Amino acid sequence: MQKRLEALRKATQDADPSVRNAAVRSLSAAEQVADVELLVRLARSGKKQARLRAIYALSDCRGPRATAALGELVREGDDSDVRAAAASCLGARGADAASHLRTALADPDRSVAEEATRALARLGGSESVQWIVAGAKGRSELQEAAIEALGTLGEDSAAGFLAQCVRQGSLEQQCAAAHALAHLTPEVAEEALIAAATSEQAALRRHAIEALGKLGPPALEAVAHAGS
Repeated sequence: MQKRLEALRKATQDADPSVRNAAVRSLSAAEQVADVELLVRLARSGKKQARLRAIYALSDCRGPRATAALGELVREGDDSDVRAAAASCLGARGADAASHLRTALADPDRSVAEEATRALARLGGSESVQWIVAGAKGRSELQEAAIEALGTLGEDSAAGFLAQCVRQGSLEQQCAAAHALAHLTPEVAEEALIAAATSEQAALRRHAIEALGKLGPPALEAVAHAGS
């Protein structure tokens, strides 16, 4: 790599302007690759704070190599904080990061799996919904992170899972699921929220009513008819 960089730097002084321009473009790409490899080495060993800073610096690097490097750290990092940080950074890397995040959902450390859940929500799309739901169904401790993530996503395909959480989860999960349903379209969300608005639990009734208010007047009118 060093010899390549030296050759490109020399070419930036070429007499031909087209060669100089090509050298500048190539040098920029090559230096970034070199930076990525350096950051990967720094992220793999040393003091934790330095490793985490290297991971966050990696997230600012463009190109597939940086995404792949973060994926490697998610899978192979020997520290859960390192793996969680890499998973979080992958949430801003686009579709190429999805497979790495799906792997991270199975991480034995809860904090890593939760970060992967949130990162999938930032990627967006119906496939992210499927993986978030699958992860939560396989691991009950991911339920709360999944509910929050699905609310962030706002995809209607999450309605079935969120409705189930409103009916069967802990009171905290039920209230969170009601809040998440408010981010979906009324057609898929209001039935579960109307049912929750008649719950014996006052906290759930309040959250359901607030969520219905966010869906709009027709949903609130349906509550009034249901209670009459």
